[in-house]
Amino acid sequence: MASVAINIALSSFAQTPMTNDEEVIDPVLIKSVRIEAVEFETLPYRSITQIPAVHIHGMLQRIPGLDLRRRGVAGSQADLSYRGGTFEQTQVRLDGWILNDAQTGHHTMNLPIDAMGVRMVSMHSGPNSWVYGAGAANGMLEIESRASRSNGGSDSLVSTLGLHGYIGSSFQQDDSTGKTYLGQGLTMDGDWITKKTVQYWAVGGEWGNGFRYNSGYRNLNSIYNGTWNIDKKHALKWILASLYNNFGARDYYASPADREAEEEVNTSMQGLGYVFKNKQHSFDFRVMHRLNKDIYTFVRQDPSIFQNNHRTNQNNISANYAFQPKLVLGNDFFKLGESSLLAEARHTIISSPLADTTRADIGLRAMQRFDFLQEQLVVHAGLYLNHNTTYGTRLYPGGSFVFSPSLMIEISGMYGMGFRNPSFTDLYYDGPRNTGNPSLSPEVAVGGEIELEIRPAGNIISATYFDRVTDDLIEWTRTLNPNDTTDWQPNNFGEIRHKGLQLTWRSNTYGPMQFGGSYTWLNSDLTTGLPANQETRYAQNHFRHQTLGYVRMQQGPFALTNDLRYQIRKSDGSNTIADGGYLLWDGRITYEKFYSESKVRSSVFFDIQNILNTQYQEQGVVPLPGRWYRLGFSVRWG
Repeated sequence: MASVAINIALSSFAQTPMTNDEEVIDPVLIKSVRIEAVEFETLPYRSITQIPAVHIHGMLQRIPGLDLRRRGVAGSQADLSYRGGTFEQTQVRLDGWILNDAQTGHHTMNLPIDAMGVRMVSMHSGPNSWVYGAGAANGMLEIESRASRSNGGSDSLVSTLGLHGYIGSSFQQDDSTGKTYLGQGLTMDGDWITKKTVQYWAVGGEWGNGFRYNSGYRNLNSIYNGTWNIDKKHALKWILASLYNNFGARDYYASPADREAEEEVNTSMQGLGYVFKNKQHSFDFRVMHRLNKDIYTFVRQDPSIFQNNHRTNQNNISANYAFQPKLVLGNDFFKLGESSLLAEARHTIISSPLADTTRADIGLRAMQRFDFLQEQLVVHAGLYLNHNTTYGTRLYPGGSFVFSPSLMIEISGMYGMGFRNPSFTDLYYDGPRNTGNPSLSPEVAVGGEIELEIRPAGNIISATYFDRVTDDLIEWTRTLNPNDTTDWQPNNFGEIRHKGLQLTWRSNTYGPMQFGGSYTWLNSDLTTGLPANQETRYAQNHFRHQTLGYVRMQQGPFALTNDLRYQIRKSDGSNTIADGGYLLWDGRITYEKFYSESKVRSSVFFDIQNILNTQYQEQGVVPLPGRWYRLGFSVRWG
């Protein structure tokens, strides 16, 4: 689909009706204003309890083309890469609230929501700043929570209470303590839905001693968000969320010297929004504050050796106005679609050993939709203007189209620009083995894609070709040294081109078995060339080939899910990641039952993660767990 195309419907099948009304998904009564220059596709998971993962990071790894590179487990830390992009190039939103961290993209995927609170995840690919603004150099990932659902206009009260938990182990022991490696998680959540409001809250945590020396973690999160429909035209939206992650950071940033490293991240966010909507006009106004505290200790037993303590305050404000004209020509041959104007501002204050400094962005976006042939052809054109107090003013145009000549065929494409500003870590970091560069400039991406989708006989098949060039790429490099003592430092490296082909297929049947898969080929080329004595850290350390597959079978209350992921990585010759491919096989058996009289939905599941006990790594030199067994449950009353 144009500018991408992946949605994970985590709470219901797109085609299979649920027996529990509480699980039915509808749009909220008054949606926030957002022009969709893209279309979506649904990966068929009937229930979140049937995905062989307990954390949202594991769920995201089911998206074709997405390379979520974890350093730890249970959400401790992960870098988001899509189709070869770096972890700084994708904008991330939760119910429309922007989550990107100005200090470093390493913190962006520290999410304040538990897996059981996720309703849907959508990935919008390509250079999309012309749609979504700063930070969308290579797309936008949107997470929708249970609070984004609708009450359906019902006068009845719906109140639910959920309890979800798990315990897992590799049944191996930590040689330093003699204790068996264990991981646990427990979450309590609930919904409050009336005719005028949809609210969701959750409090949860995950804790364990990891899977190898100094990989333990203690992670806590909470969220309260929702919508209050004042009347049919006016609504208020809000979010209150917090996250605390404390984890061993061995080999994260300065291997092998950081064997005893530890990191602590504390994030809070508060947002309030107002939405107005009638038949022809809509308006969305939002303000949000995000505070992130990060303490990195190089030797946990003796913090005096080296410790960085960062505090980042981000303030976002946005106003989005949309207007539906009434211009129609030639019996719906041409119709002027929705017009949209967005104004936004972001102000960031950072106080840390990196620097005591501020930065501000102001953005203006205009977008227009055009409909042809009774909406068989839909075209979007947009322009985003950004002014940064450090980097000046720049324009980022783009456009997309979707052509649907029949219900069985769809052709779509996009071409646009995106950008991202240097993070504060890029600019000012000063620590063991890593040094920032205050002379950096923003990186700019230009690219597009085209897709053909066909829907024959209960199947959905698509083929997408994409091509993207990033100029002034911000990349960490160092001089090759046999003693491995040279510091890494970021530079505007030059130009890199990513191009590739993505094929996806899935069944679309009502039967007891659903299956599908995808293949992504990705090639990157440093068009400016890499000096013989230099190596890069992130730019080319992505997969070259990715194959995903799933088979899900259901018989009565029992469900069996098998997920396969095969990736071939080929590094640029540096020692940051091993060459070669690896195959991961995850499985889950679920027993799920709904008791209609008491309105209780319960499930028990058993997972085996990494059934083949594959030895692999996704980021740097950090190995990830081998075979892991997990037993869990989920109960929801109401």
